[in-house]
Amino acid sequence: MRPIRLELENFTVYRGKHSIDFSPLSFFVIKGRTGAGKSSIIDAICYALYGRVPRYGGEKAHKHLLSRGQSSMYVSLEFSVRGNYYRVDRAYSQSKSVGQSTYRFYENGKPIPLRESELNERIKEILRLDYETFTKVILLPQNQFDRFLKPEDEKERRKILNSLLGFSGLFDAIKERIKEEYRALEHSISAKNERLIQLSQADENAITKLEGDIRSLEGQYGELKNKKTELQKLLEICKRRDDLEQERLEIEERLRDLSEAENEVEEKKKRLKLAVELLPYKPRIEEYERIKGQEEGYIRERQKKERDYSLYSDELKVVEEEFKKIEEEFKRLEEYNKKILKLNNVLQMVESYKETEREREELKGRLEKIEEGLVKVKKEEEDCKERLSKGENLTKEVQEKIKDYEEKGVEEKIKSIGELKEKLKRLEDLEREKRKVLEEINKERKELEVKERALEEKDKERQGLEERIREFQEELENLRLSLQEEVSLVSQRMDMESMLRKAIEMEGLRGEGRRLEDKLRDVEGVLKGLEEELFELENRRLEIYAMELRASLKEGDVCPVCGGVVGHVHEVSLKEDLQSLLNRLKELQDKKSYYERERASLEAQLNLLKEKERTLIEELKGHDRQSMEFELSRLKERLEEIEKEKALVQEREREIKELKEREEKVLKDVEGLRVELERIKEGLRHKESRLEQAIKESEGLSSSLPDEPSRVEQYIKDVERDYEELKGLREKERKYLERLKELREELSQKEKRRVELEKEREGLIEQIKEKGERLKRLEEDIKAQIGEAYSHLLEQRVKRAVEDLTRKIKQIQEDYQKVSKYKQDIELKVEGLKSDIRNIENNLLNLKRQKEGVAKELYELYERFGSLEEAEKYMLDQEGIERLRQEVEQYEREKDKLSERREEIEKSLRELEGLPKTEKVEEELSKVEKGIHDNREAYGHLQRSLEELKRLVEERKSIERELQELKQMESLYERLRKDFKDDEFPEYVSQIMLSNIAERGSYYLFKFTSGQFTFEIVDGDLYVMDHHTGHHRPVSSLSGGETFLASLSLAFAVADILSQNAPLESLFIDEGFGSLDRETRESLGEFFEIIKQSTNRMVGIITHVEDIADKFSQRIDVEKKGASATIKVIY
Repeated sequence: MRPIRLELENFTVYRGKHSIDFSPLSFFVIKGRTGAGKSSIIDAICYALYGRVPRYGGEKAHKHLLSRGQSSMYVSLEFSVRGNYYRVDRAYSQSKSVGQSTYRFYENGKPIPLRESELNERIKEILRLDYETFTKVILLPQNQFDRFLKPEDEKERRKILNSLLGFSGLFDAIKERIKEEYRALEHSISAKNERLIQLSQADENAITKLEGDIRSLEGQYGELKNKKTELQKLLEICKRRDDLEQERLEIEERLRDLSEAENEVEEKKKRLKLAVELLPYKPRIEEYERIKGQEEGYIRERQKKERDYSLYSDELKVVEEEFKKIEEEFKRLEEYNKKILKLNNVLQMVESYKETEREREELKGRLEKIEEGLVKVKKEEEDCKERLSKGENLTKEVQEKIKDYEEKGVEEKIKSIGELKEKLKRLEDLEREKRKVLEEINKERKELEVKERALEEKDKERQGLEERIREFQEELENLRLSLQEEVSLVSQRMDMESMLRKAIEMEGLRGEGRRLEDKLRDVEGVLKGLEEELFELENRRLEIYAMELRASLKEGDVCPVCGGVVGHVHEVSLKEDLQSLLNRLKELQDKKSYYERERASLEAQLNLLKEKERTLIEELKGHDRQSMEFELSRLKERLEEIEKEKALVQEREREIKELKEREEKVLKDVEGLRVELERIKEGLRHKESRLEQAIKESEGLSSSLPDEPSRVEQYIKDVERDYEELKGLREKERKYLERLKELREELSQKEKRRVELEKEREGLIEQIKEKGERLKRLEEDIKAQIGEAYSHLLEQRVKRAVEDLTRKIKQIQEDYQKVSKYKQDIELKVEGLKSDIRNIENNLLNLKRQKEGVAKELYELYERFGSLEEAEKYMLDQEGIERLRQEVEQYEREKDKLSERREEIEKSLRELEGLPKTEKVEEELSKVEKGIHDNREAYGHLQRSLEELKRLVEERKSIERELQELKQMESLYERLRKDFKDDEFPEYVSQIMLSNIAERGSYYLFKFTSGQFTFEIVDGDLYVMDHHTGHHRPVSSLSGGETFLASLSLAFAVADILSQNAPLESLFIDEGFGSLDRETRESLGEFFEIIKQSTNRMVGIITHVEDIADKFSQRIDVEKKGASATIKVIY
């Protein structure tokens, strides 16, 4: 990046507009006293590019950059990168407490629309430098490089190096991060170990036990579910019986209610008959009531109209009196309007006076600005002439120097040194190649030794792996022999589990059999009681038949039973009802049939259970449950041992597989090492051949040179230096000529602008004179109208008078319209009320005649009921009659239907007699459901426990793997902590960076000292190689000027490393001369000239030392006057 032009306005100490043209500058000084604003020029460049400055910590501190007392600032930077031209404009304005930033970006003269974040990214992309790096390389602290070159000890040099490269904070941050990570690892390892202790009970045995408990619960669940189904069916029947009994009670209750309502129904029948008789009279009665209601409404309306008529008549008299008064005031409106017209004319003249006075003041303000502009333009014109004169002198000096170089024949010499340069370059390449090949040969010999040792170690490792594989294979064979009995044991366990389930089933069958036998005994007991009762009832029935027969015989009749003649007949009284006896007999027979069916069902179930029990006894073959459980437990224990042995077999197989893989890998490594050894040996032979060829070629080239290589090289450097100086002078000549052309154009524009301003000033003076004369004429006109001269108080009085008259006219007009309209409204209302009263009296007369006609037709009802009101009590419309008839019919239908339903329910209840109580069945079902719920709850709990246990087992395995990885990481961070604690790693990085800086700095020092000096690292310390003597020198032995060149070379090297070869075509060096004595400073002039000729960068030296600044032909002088600074550029 090379700055071309910088423009400032109200930036820090630079109040007003300032500009710096960098295009003619190459090696220059920025001079000014301490605090004058030298560094603010660098701040402006940073702000233009990135919108931030280093001194405020990178924050967007516009309020710190804005000149005190100003509300806006502006910075514009035009720069070039590799032949492309760019410009960035940034502006900031402050309004009260709110600030607003704007920016623009141009690329090769074209505006590019970008957001702020996109602009910053585009600048970073163009410069290939971010903000932090740019601020480090654009301004180099020369005094730190002096201390870096000659520190008190190596520790200070390393500290300065880390500060220059920005490593100090980085190393501290890395060290702190390592501590945090190590503490976090320790905490994680501790937490993992604690968790492993908590999970010590989570293993495969616990999972197997839980799975057995779950299978047991599944068996219990099946039994409970079957029992629940039976109870649900029984409960459904019991509930049906209860519902029928409840329905019977509700029907009887309803029948009682219907009996109580029988009198009310009779009354409804009578009312229904009267309503049917009165139905023809209903329309005439309704007509009579309607006429009567209209008559009463008209009477009320007439009374209201008469009251309103009286009120509006009184109101009309009052309004007529008020209207006469307002009418008189309305006739004076024309007089008020004339007064307002006169006053408005005066106000127009006042406004014209004020407008003319304002225009004159504006013209005066413009005149002052033009006069200020004239002064400024004249000053700029003089400054431009001065710069033009200086530029012409500089151009002549450059042209004279160019002529001197052309006379020396520099261009012809540069054409003739091409072959010499190629030979020298080839010699240098051969020397570098020889050193490189020697280093590679030594490196490969060391690598050969390392590979041979590695091959020997790999052979030993392979033998150890083969031995371990043999041991594991023998152990695995033994384990497999012991696992052969697993199939037999699994079969035995399955048989034993099947027999155990049958034993449990048999115990359940026996319990169920006992329950059925108990139930069968209960049923037989009930049947016996029923048979005894049926026998008694049957005998009683026969007795009743005999008694009835005896009662039907008379003396002398033949007995139908024995065939004898009946003698004396005794009177017999029947105390019992035969029908009730027959009903009870039928009921007992039905119960007997039900219980006989129940007994048959129970006997069939008992027979089935006994058959199953005999089958199970035969299958169990004399084994009891206790012995089977003991044998099953023994088999499970043995199978668990076999599972462990199987896991061990899998583990051994996995280990053998891993060992074989390792063995295969080791074999591959051995083979690879052998191939690598052959490759290294072949490479050594090839490199030794290359070294021999390079030595022969180097000797041949040395003999073909006209003189010693060092003298030939010095001759080439002198010619190239002269040629570069000639090119630089021609480039300066071109830039100076372009600048002179610009200055001449600028001077022409300034002169043209001055003439324009003078013409504009004369025109404004004439306009101001005309406005003054117009003001005098207006003042005389106002005085003629009002009688006094214009003043602000007079204007206010006239305005108030106009406003008062306008309000008064408006009020009079509104009052006149309002009262007039109100008077008309009242007159209309009075006439309307008269007409309404007459219409109401006519309507009342008509209604009276209609009422008399209807009354004659209703005379018969008066005679029968005494009054129309009494007749209306019994009167119903057709819908009401129909509704009353339906109520009566519904009562009779409901009573018949309920009686039929009661008989059906009683019949159904007789069929359901003998069932247990519903509460008992529900209680039994509730117990079963609770058992199912408890079973499922236990099942769910065990399932969740099983899932949780499996998760914990997996978690335990995962933690063990993670713990192994964490311990490896802990070991790594422990090593890093040690490295940083002993400063081994920072020291290692510092040595690498010191070596890189020395290598890059040698390039510049070699150029600055014409090939005399380069930097070298000897035993970790920085030395200078003197190529004239061929010896190393400590940097402390350098003179003041040599020290300056050495520190400057290091500064350039650090800038290159930090910018990573970014297009940094300019840099600034800050305050590097304050510590030098006067004698050393006097000798710096020749060194400045060396630097100027040896670099193609634009270099700016910032200093406050006067005698240093005087040695530069190109200067930027910064001078501070009060709170503001000015810039003067000397090319």
